[in-house]
Amino acid sequence: IAVSRAIGWAHDNGHTEIQIFTDSQLVVKQFNKEYRANSSMAGFLMAINKMVNEWNLRLTISWVPRQNKFIQEADAYGRRCIKNGTAIE
Repeated sequence: IAVSRAIGWAHDNGHTEIQIFTDSQLVVKQFNKEYRANSSMAGFLMAINKMVNEWNLRLTISWVPRQNKFIQEADAYGRRCIKNGTAIE
Protein backbone atom coordinates (compact mmCIF):
# COMPACT_ATOMS: atom_id res chain seq x y z
CA ILE A 1 0.00 0.00 0.00
CA ALA A 2 2.79 2.42 0.90
CA VAL A 3 4.50 1.89 -2.45
CA SER A 4 1.34 2.56 -4.46
CA ARG A 5 0.61 5.67 -2.39
CA ALA A 6 4.16 6.91 -2.85
CA ILE A 7 3.94 6.40 -6.60
CA GLY A 8 0.57 8.16 -6.74
CA TRP A 9 1.89 11.07 -4.68
CA ALA A 10 5.00 11.35 -6.86
CA HIS A 11 2.90 11.36 -10.03
CA ASP A 12 0.42 13.92 -8.64
CA ASN A 13 3.34 16.19 -7.77
CA GLY A 14 5.03 16.01 -11.17
CA HIS A 15 7.81 13.55 -10.40
CA THR A 16 8.84 11.07 -13.09
CA GLU A 17 11.74 9.30 -11.37
CA ILE A 18 11.06 7.48 -8.12
CA GLN A 19 13.47 5.69 -5.82
CA ILE A 20 12.12 3.45 -3.09
CA PHE A 21 14.33 1.98 -0.39
CA THR A 22 13.35 -1.10 1.59
CA ASP A 23 14.94 -3.44 4.07
CA SER A 24 13.25 -6.39 2.35
CA GLN A 25 15.57 -8.19 -0.03
CA LEU A 26 12.66 -10.42 -1.01
CA VAL A 27 10.58 -7.47 -2.24
CA VAL A 28 13.52 -6.08 -4.23
CA LYS A 29 14.27 -9.44 -5.84
CA GLN A 30 10.61 -10.05 -6.69
CA PHE A 31 10.26 -6.56 -8.16
CA ASN A 32 13.41 -7.08 -10.24
CA LYS A 33 12.14 -10.51 -11.33
CA GLU A 34 15.09 -12.31 -9.76
CA TYR A 35 12.60 -14.31 -7.67
CA ARG A 36 9.15 -15.48 -8.65
CA ALA A 37 6.44 -13.61 -6.77
CA ASN A 38 3.70 -15.50 -4.95
CA SER A 39 0.13 -14.91 -6.15
CA SER A 40 -0.67 -11.99 -3.83
CA MET A 41 2.66 -10.30 -4.51
CA ALA A 42 2.31 -10.90 -8.25
CA GLY A 43 -0.99 -8.99 -8.25
CA PHE A 44 0.59 -6.14 -6.33
CA LEU A 45 3.55 -6.00 -8.72
CA MET A 46 1.23 -6.00 -11.73
CA ALA A 47 -0.68 -3.02 -10.28
CA ILE A 48 2.58 -1.15 -9.57
CA ASN A 49 3.92 -1.84 -13.07
CA LYS A 50 0.63 -0.68 -14.59
CA MET A 51 0.89 2.66 -12.75
CA VAL A 52 4.54 3.07 -13.73
CA ASN A 53 3.84 2.31 -17.40
CA GLU A 54 0.65 4.38 -17.70
CA TRP A 55 2.28 7.40 -16.10
CA ASN A 56 5.63 6.90 -17.88
CA LEU A 57 7.57 6.78 -14.61
CA ARG A 58 10.98 5.41 -13.85
CA LEU A 59 10.91 3.38 -10.64
CA THR A 60 13.80 1.77 -8.83
CA ILE A 61 13.51 -0.23 -5.65
CA SER A 62 16.72 -0.73 -3.70
CA TRP A 63 17.64 -2.77 -0.66
CA VAL A 64 19.26 -1.23 2.39
CA PRO A 65 20.12 -3.13 5.57
CA ARG A 66 17.67 -2.83 8.44
CA GLN A 67 20.53 -1.50 10.58
CA ASN A 68 20.78 1.55 8.30
CA LYS A 69 19.99 4.70 10.31
CA PHE A 70 17.78 6.06 7.49
CA ILE A 71 15.62 2.91 7.56
CA GLN A 72 15.35 3.00 11.34
CA GLU A 73 14.24 6.65 11.29
CA ALA A 74 11.77 6.04 8.45
CA ASP A 75 10.27 3.06 10.28
CA ALA A 76 9.91 5.05 13.48
CA TYR A 77 8.29 7.95 11.62
CA GLY A 78 5.86 5.63 9.86
CA ARG A 79 4.89 3.91 13.12
CA ARG A 80 4.28 7.31 14.78
CA CYS A 81 2.04 8.39 11.89
CA ILE A 82 0.06 5.15 12.02
CA LYS A 83 -0.30 5.36 15.80
CA ASN A 84 -1.44 9.00 15.65
CA GLY A 85 -3.61 8.57 12.56
CA THR A 86 -1.71 11.28 10.69
CA ALA A 87 -0.67 11.46 7.07
CA ILE A 88 2.90 10.74 6.10
CA GLU A 89 4.33 13.77 4.33
